[in-house]
Amino acid sequence: MPSSGGGLSELYNFDVFDMVRRKIWLILFFTLLGIAAALLFFFQAPKTYRSTAKVFVDEKSAPSISEEDGYAQDTVEKYIEILRSTATLKNAIRDGKFEQMETFEDVDSVIRYLRDGKALIAKSADVKSNSGVIKISFDGGNQKEAEQILDAVVKAFGSYIDSDAEEIGGQTTQLWKTLNENMLSRTKEVQEEIEKLMGLPEMLIVDGRVQNPYQLQQARLHEELHQLRRERTRLEARVTSIQQAKAMGKNPESLVIGVLQEFSETNMGAYTSTHNKYVELKMLEQELLQQYGSNHPELKNVRKQIAMVDSMRMQELSSLRGEENELQGKPDMVADFVERVAGQIAMISAQEKSLEESILDEQRKAAQTSVNIERLLALQRERDRLELYSDNTIDKLGEVEVLKDFKWRKMSELNPASVAEQVAPSLPLCLGGGLFLGTLLGFLFAGVKEMAEKTFRSSEDIAAILGSRVIGHVGLFQRVRPRKDSPFSNVAPELIALHQPSNQNCEAYRSIRTSIFFRAQETGAKIIQMTSPTPGDGKSTTIANLAASMAQSGRKVLLIDADLRKPRQHKYFGVDNDYGLTSVVYGQMEPEEAVRVIQPEYLSVVTCGPIPPNPSELLTSARFEAIIGVYREQYDYILIDTPPLLAVTDPAIVCRFVDLVYMVMRITNGVRSNSVRAKEVIDSMGVELSGVIINGLRRRDQKTYDYKGGKYGYGGYTYGGGYGSSYGKNYSGNAPTPAANTPSHQPPIPNLVDAKSSSKSRN
Repeated sequence: MPSSGGGLSELYNFDVFDMVRRKIWLILFFTLLGIAAALLFFFQAPKTYRSTAKVFVDEKSAPSISEEDGYAQDTVEKYIEILRSTATLKNAIRDGKFEQMETFEDVDSVIRYLRDGKALIAKSADVKSNSGVIKISFDGGNQKEAEQILDAVVKAFGSYIDSDAEEIGGQTTQLWKTLNENMLSRTKEVQEEIEKLMGLPEMLIVDGRVQNPYQLQQARLHEELHQLRRERTRLEARVTSIQQAKAMGKNPESLVIGVLQEFSETNMGAYTSTHNKYVELKMLEQELLQQYGSNHPELKNVRKQIAMVDSMRMQELSSLRGEENELQGKPDMVADFVERVAGQIAMISAQEKSLEESILDEQRKAAQTSVNIERLLALQRERDRLELYSDNTIDKLGEVEVLKDFKWRKMSELNPASVAEQVAPSLPLCLGGGLFLGTLLGFLFAGVKEMAEKTFRSSEDIAAILGSRVIGHVGLFQRVRPRKDSPFSNVAPELIALHQPSNQNCEAYRSIRTSIFFRAQETGAKIIQMTSPTPGDGKSTTIANLAASMAQSGRKVLLIDADLRKPRQHKYFGVDNDYGLTSVVYGQMEPEEAVRVIQPEYLSVVTCGPIPPNPSELLTSARFEAIIGVYREQYDYILIDTPPLLAVTDPAIVCRFVDLVYMVMRITNGVRSNSVRAKEVIDSMGVELSGVIINGLRRRDQKTYDYKGGKYGYGGYTYGGGYGSSYGKNYSGNAPTPAANTPSHQPPIPNLVDAKSSSKSRN
């Protein structure tokens, strides 16, 4: 069961398709209204007419720098600007006599209107192919004048093109001459800068290619540094091996002698390599001296290397001549050998450091030289390109000289100004807009109306919101007066279960009866209360027909009218209301004495009796509860009719003494919120709502409520006619005046035992 409270009323499944089904005529009304408004706008709005033309300016025969075919887009844009220029429009205004036309009556400046406004439009007819065709259009409020205005503009544009074309020959010749002179001047500047860069000392030309000498020198220095590091590593390894042999107790002199012999062979090879290097550097020195002179930085670097290599060569030669003999003549040959090798290692380390400094210096020089080389190569490429363009320019200049008197431009009217046609307002556009806006407004209004109605759309909605299923739907039926020979001629026409048992709505009551029987069989319930959220829902008619239907099934049924403010059951069953439930509660008679038999052995009624001034106090008394207990023992089912839940507190009091509580409601605007509030009242008493009965359904309710209940008849009868106003009066703060046989002051309510003894003495 959903929890009670404000959140319960918010549970509502809004289905767009169901809303459209229910409100389709409302949506169609707004749609037709939108179409009607669109047609009215179409016929009443000012008309706009458009005349169009297509022109083509031919200038393909003119010499061009570009050899590409086709018509450049920027050329088309240029002609569009010419067409909208002040010079062209002035001629059109003058020749077409625009100032006298109706179109320009309210225009301050005709030129500004045509040039800056949206009336005159010119654009390329085919942007993709660059065909050069220009499409021109003019929009105006006068159909005839629109064509005349566009024709005047096209003719003024053609006149401007023809007059301008006569001067193009000489202008083109001068243009090509100026272009050729500019290219020659630039070629000369580039060549001078190339020669200046070629004269720099660091520029090295080998086989026609510019090379960076510092990069070559840097590579040679890296190779020498690698050889020195390898020699140092070898010497360090020999010293380490001799020291390890001495530490292990071996005789290191034999190892030293072997090393010396190996050094002699190795040093001879090293000396030879160093000597060859020395010779190569001397040859390079002579070559650079002849090419650059004695002050060239490359030559200075080579001489510095020659001095270093020569020193190494002499040291290696000295070592070859006396190292072995000198060491063998000394007493501590091993120590002296290690000392000599350490000296060689130190010398090699010093040479490595010197080479590393030289490499860094070469790197700096190489970087600067690379910038100059890149600049030189770029200038050479520009020079080649300028020479090529210069040759083409000379050829074109020859052509222009021959054709300088030829007319290069010619405008052709492909499509003259057409008869103006209406473009605004557009009938299809107006109809489409009206259809869309009308339908949209219809949907919005239908949605707002749907949400504002606050009603139920189906039995599933009721079950979801109230937490209790719908056990039956009763249609609105037509009252038929009973026949005079009927055993129920005094019974009101509303009780169709007695007058028209074959009526389709009687089948609805029988369906409700079956549902209640099943529920009662499961729970053992006998006392059934029926109420409604608000007056006018037809709960009294429903419970009366339901009591008759249950009696027709062979059950012994008692209907109690506990609506002590606006009783109706005595009117329905055609009996007086002189005594009834209130008489029993006051102790004026026994419970059995208040029973009116309608159908012997099956259907009986206990009417309200005289209306009391304090109904709530009577219903809360122990006497009322005891009366219900007495009737429970005597009947199969007891049905209690109570007032609406939202009108008074009486039904909430009675629900404590019953087994099942059913709520009758009609599908009307506001029923959803009212039923939720009524359900909250029942929940507050700790009682479960056993089911819901939908009453008074009409054929048109199928548009708003999906009850799948078949076809119900309907007629002139309306449930609860005048009922709501009576409740508003009788349930106000002023209690109704009691009947004549009711004490003006409420007597004390006796218990059931006292009431029985009192009745016996009275009888």
